[in-house]
Amino acid sequence: MLIVPARARREHEKLVSADEVASALVLARELIDSWHEIVPSDAVRRTAERLMRVHSLRAADSLQLAAALIAADHDPATLDLVCLDARLGAAARREGFAVVKG
Repeated sequence: MLIVPARARREHEKLVSADEVASALVLARELIDSWHEIVPSDAVRRTAERLMRVHSLRAADSLQLAAALIAADHDPATLDLVCLDARLGAAARREGFAVVKG
């Protein structure tokens, strides 16, 4: 669950409180049953490789964005991407996603 490191990083940076992190994690655990998980298949890996060449992304972020593209059947206008990371959010917007800050 990628929300854990993102929220933990924000807590370490004193941008959110421990209570806010705990609330976000409770909500995330409640949402787990409603989402569809994309595993790192060959298609996801190839897409992630392309994304790293096009955008300034870390490996894990390129995999996340690649999975979103696969989930959207390469039509990013069909899905919103929830993101706390500015670099990933910028790349997602350039790929055509509407980005929602968590």
